[in-house]
Amino acid sequence: MQSLDTAIRQWRANNPSLEAELRAIHDQHHCITAEEFKQLVSPQKGELACEYCELTESDFRQLIQQGLVRTKRLSTRGSSFEFDCRDPEQGYTKNNVALCCYWCNNAKTDEFSAGEFKPVALALAAVWRQRLSTQSPGPQ
Repeated sequence: MQSLDTAIRQWRANNPSLEAELRAIHDQHHCITAEEFKQLVSPQKGELACEYCELTESDFRQLIQQGLVRTKRLSTRGSSFEFDCRDPEQGYTKNNVALCCYWCNNAKTDEFSAGEFKPVALALAAVWRQRLSTQSPGPQ
């Protein structure tokens, strides 16, 4: 990853006119300030939780530590929360960004609104909670 990051930084340094163009494209779709980002990832009431399934960071830590998570992507996705657009058509704007778990983000895709997806997310949470209650890896 570090070599890829270095290559990207070098490419950007060697292409300053493209950097401005990329920044303009980014700003069209990512309109959240640093302060808004901090508010999103700094919970006001307790610990961070997935907006959709409502499982917390500690729930996922426990699932991972007990070997109850089987995704092959755990080294890149699943061990921390991600960002999702509540309404896929509006982009990453202040009132449209949701903090969520990998499984909800992956399952919601760009197809469903937050409201449409909520029942699916709660069903996913029921499975995670069942795994936590049995504390045994593998399908039940």
